[in-house]
Order: sequence, then structure tokens, then C-alpha cells
Amino acid sequence: MPGTQRYKDVRGSQLFRVLSIFVVLLLTIVRVSAQYPVKHTVTLDDGSRFTGFIVTDSADLLVIKVTKPSRVILNRNHVISITEKEKYQRIKMRATDFHGYSISISAGAIAGKSETSREHTISINAENGYRFRNGIYTGAGSGIEGFDVVLIPLYAGLSYHPLNSGVSPFAWMKFGYSFPVSDYESDYYYVYNDDDTKGGLMFSAGLGSAVYTWRGNGVFLSAGYRYQRVVYTQKEYYWRQDTRREIITDYNRIEIRLGFIFR
Repeated sequence: MPGTQRYKDVRGSQLFRVLSIFVVLLLTIVRVSAQYPVKHTVTLDDGSRFTGFIVTDSADLLVIKVTKPSRVILNRNHVISITEKEKYQRIKMRATDFHGYSISISAGAIAGKSETSREHTISINAENGYRFRNGIYTGAGSGIEGFDVVLIPLYAGLSYHPLNSGVSPFAWMKFGYSFPVSDYESDYYYVYNDDDTKGGLMFSAGLGSAVYTWRGNGVFLSAGYRYQRVVYTQKEYYWRQDTRREIITDYNRIEIRLGFIFR
């Protein structure tokens, strides 16, 4: 049907725009994180000390920025030790301790194959929860998703992060119920006056990887399996007999998700 095809094309272009914005933000966060400066204290053999940001460190020379834009050039042979300033050491300690409360926002693609064609749609979720020191995370979230009906899922999330490091893989699982906010797009020719669209159970599970910045915020990319049930009821009046038809659709899809973690 031309209308259906046009609707799918619009969903595809919206998916591309959302994912493009997320990729740009991801690259920006990674670049800022990599450029984060660390302040050091340099001690010379005569007892004098300089505190600042190291610009150049070679076999012969050490260039340190003391106060912007001043720089001090030292003979490397006279340098006894270089230590990080205490508060920057505390920041680095916090950057490897990711337990506590967090909020995540993500966008993803849900794709699969129906009886007639390949289907894909977008999913946007927001979730908050708590990560324990043993790497187990529990939370709850919601969002908006499109199948043949627009759904709002309410779910509980559980994940496990085996590594307490800046880059960590993780396994995740979600279970909940999705509520419809639009009518089911029926392929039947007749339109019934007493249609009733209901949501259904949702479940997803998969694997992913997270990259954290020095403040403990991060980005993650995950992929996995997604199940969703939608129940659609049609009531048909024929002479003096009422007919009720119930259509149960079980969606089995692949889910790819890109998101941000804020602490």
C-alpha cells in the first residue's frame, strides 16, 4: 500500500537522523575525555618544585606550563621525580569507581522480518538505577517505541558489569509491559467501530560495551534480542450475531542501542 510504504520511509529517515545525532555526541564526549589535562609537580635535584601541566617530555628537556601562558623549560637530567597533584589523583580514583546512582538515555533500532517484508523502527528509552560495587546494576525505565502500534514500555532492568574500568563489557536484561498510545495498523480491508488495541509483555536481553569518561559519565553500545506482544481485538456485527476476533502478534526482533550514562 502506498500509504504504508510512505510511513515506513518516514520512520527510516527519522531513525537515521536520531542515530546520526547520537554518533556525533559520542565522538565529542570521547574527544573531550581524551584531552583532559593532568597537573603534575616536578621536583629538581636542588629541591625546587614546579607545579603545572606537562607540555613536552623528552630525554633532554621537560617543558611544563606553570601559569597560562607561561612555560618553564627544565634540563631533564636535573629532574628527580614527577608526581600527580593530590586532587587529580582523587579524580582518577573516582573515575575507576562507577558504583552509585545513574541515569541513562538511549536510542536504538529494532529490526526484523515480517510475513511480507523487512521491518525496522526506532526506540528511545530513559532509565535510572543503581550500580553496586560487585558490578550488578538494577533499574527501571520507560520510553516510546513503534511497532505496528506506538507503545510506551515500563520495564525493570538488570545488568552485570564484570570490569571496574574505563572500558567494560556488560550483559543486560529487561522485562516489563508495553502500553499502546495509538491504534493497531490492521491489514484488513474493513474497519471496525469497536476496535480495541492492547499492549503486552516485553522482554530483551543482550551484550554491550561501555566507555567511561574521567567524571564517571559514559557512552555504551549494545545489541541483543527483543520480544514484544501486541493484542488487537475486533468486534464485528452481522445480523443479530456478534463476532469477536482477537489478533495476537508476537514480535521477535534484533535490537541495537546507543546511549549515554550520567552520574
